[in-house]
Amino acid sequence: MKLSCQEELKPNNPKIKIFAMTVSRNNKDDIIPLQNLYDDFKDNKPIKLRVNEIVTSDLKPLNFYQVPLFTEKVDERMMPRLKRMLINAGMDTTIVITPPSSNDYADVNSGNKVTAFYYPFGRSSKGIDYSGQPIDISNILDSRTGTLKDTLFFDNGEGRIVIDLKKPISVDRINIYFETSRPRGQQTGAPQAGSSFSQMMARGQQIFSIWASSTESDITGDPKSKGWQYVGYYNSETGRGIRTSGISYIFNNNLKCKYLMFISDGTWHGTDYFKQIDIFEVKK
Repeated sequence: MKLSCQEELKPNNPKIKIFAMTVSRNNKDDIIPLQNLYDDFKDNKPIKLRVNEIVTSDLKPLNFYQVPLFTEKVDERMMPRLKRMLINAGMDTTIVITPPSSNDYADVNSGNKVTAFYYPFGRSSKGIDYSGQPIDISNILDSRTGTLKDTLFFDNGEGRIVIDLKKPISVDRINIYFETSRPRGQQTGAPQAGSSFSQMMARGQQIFSIWASSTESDITGDPKSKGWQYVGYYNSETGRGIRTSGISYIFNNNLKCKYLMFISDGTWHGTDYFKQIDIFEVKK
């Protein structure tokens, strides 16, 4: 049966969606599109890489190796996948439960009076400017009872964590623990900085560079022009998506410093960036 023109143009099917239509009087007419048939990208903004340009190709990290940290037993069904991810990242596949230590050099109970401060820089999506106002986060050095009264998150700009060891020491290793599932220390009424609770839940994984200095150093601007030594970079290739709890940097007695600085790569950041951190001095 031949359908009429009206029936052909108006099919009785709500699932049919017409995205484009071209008409002509006959098959010899020249057809000119009213708009481009594909995106010419002329209105696109310049591409911005996730990795901050502070870390450039000419920088060479210190000699260290990495070991994943676990604070709970890994499901045996996930072990083969986890080990493949660790091998692909060039990391140790030994799985040992290693909770935060209260016997490291930087712990608040050590008597070494080590401090940790957080410095936010940039502008939040709500237009709030941050120019490095210091926030005491020395709780990350307390492996027994370290908690935050308030949790601040920033959805833009850059965050810097500076740890003052009070004197130059030879660092054996640094253990950094992350919150992998939910914001720790969140309380009703806790102040926020340009980020909702749901955004915090989906904030993504930590990506940061590590810097060291043995003298008083300016924490603003490009660290390599302010006397900081580039130590290394963390880019979440440790399989944290399947329940690793953190990362251990082992330096083989080649890192000596008084200050350590951790710089986020310009994505989300906040006072809860690290859950705990242990800094072990080389045993004499």
